[in-house]
Amino acid sequence: MELKETFTNREGLIVTSRYQDIESELDFSGKIITGARAYCFHKDKLVIVHESKGHWGMPGGAMETNEDVRAGIRREIKEETNMRVIKMRLFGLIENQKTETEYHIWSACFVEPLGEFSSDPAEEITEIKEIDPHEWLTYPGISESNMRKRIFNRAMQIKSVLDSEAEFSH
Repeated sequence: MELKETFTNREGLIVTSRYQDIESELDFSGKIITGARAYCFHKDKLVIVHESKGHWGMPGGAMETNEDVRAGIRREIKEETNMRVIKMRLFGLIENQKTETEYHIWSACFVEPLGEFSSDPAEEITEIKEIDPHEWLTYPGISESNMRKRIFNRAMQIKSVLDSEAEFSH
């Protein structure tokens, strides 16, 4: 599925954003991924982060130069939530056109806490919460765009797939 939206971002820039479902890394081959966000599930709860800019969101951020996408997602989640990724599936690609084109990946993950959260190293995250996933779209400051709804629904579909996958011991 593909969706397109134009909006004004928090910095006041007009952004044209195009979302498409993906199944694997082949779906974004040749594109430089500059950022990633993850719907992180701990048990049946969704992990959300409060950013110092004053809004709630999903853990994630900028990829480091030449960083593998999956490694970058794991790093961002650990830095922002003090949680470890147990399972991960990439499911969406966003192409943002501002002054130049940027590509961001969406993923769904199962996570487990490594300890108490105090703050992330970059001091961008001030708090984390575990909430009922269906409360997410009702959180203050969250717009209910068709794209946001599709990304949420896709994350919930992927969660169901991850839930159903058998665990094998070595």
